[in-house]
Amino acid sequence: MRTRPFTWDDLIVMEVHSGIYTKYFAPKPGDVVVDAGAHIGAFTEIASRLVGPTGCVYAFEPHPDNFALLRENVADLSNVVAFNVALGEARGRTRMPYLEMNTGAVRSGEGPFEVQVVRLDDVVPSADFLKVDVEGDEVSLLRGARGILKHKPMIAMEVNEMAVARRIVERLGDLGYRARGEPYWLNWMVYASPNDCP
Repeated sequence: MRTRPFTWDDLIVMEVHSGIYTKYFAPKPGDVVVDAGAHIGAFTEIASRLVGPTGCVYAFEPHPDNFALLRENVADLSNVVAFNVALGEARGRTRMPYLEMNTGAVRSGEGPFEVQVVRLDDVVPSADFLKVDVEGDEVSLLRGARGILKHKPMIAMEVNEMAVARRIVERLGDLGYRARGEPYWLNWMVYASPNDCP
C-alpha cells in the first residue's frame, strides 16, 4: 500500500490493521461491504481479501487527494468499486479543505475542493457490513442509509464525540441492533450487530 511521506498515512494504516474495525465481527466471503471514509484504502484492501471474488467492497472517499491514492492502492482489486463522493442525508454538494499532516481527519464544509454528496441508499441497495469513519458526518450518513439499515448490516463506526456516539448507540438500538460504544484513543468506536445475531 502506497502512503505519503510526512503525513499520518502510515499511522492510520497501522490503526486499521490493528483490527479496530473487525474487533467483534468481520466481513465474510461473499459479503457486500461499505467502506465509508475509505481514506487511502487500508480497510478496503482488508475487506476485499475477506469477501473474496464473490463479494464486493464499495469504497467512498470524498477528498480528491485521498481518493487519488485510494484508486491507486485498489487498482488491482477486481471486487472493489470506489466513489469520490461524500455520504449524507440528502444529495447536494459540500466543500473539502486542503490536507494537513493528519490526512484522515478531514471535515467537510469548508475549503477549495467541491465534492458531490449522495445518499448511501441511492448507490448501494443492501450491505452486510458497514465500516464508517466520516469525521462528524455519521448521523447524516445513517439518515441517508435507512434502506440499507433495514437489511441489518454489521456496523463498525469511529465517532469523534462521546455524546454523538451515545446518540448513535441509542438510535441503532431503536432499529433492532445490539450496539455499544467504547473509547478508542481520543475517539469512540460504535459496534452494532442485529439483535438476532449470536
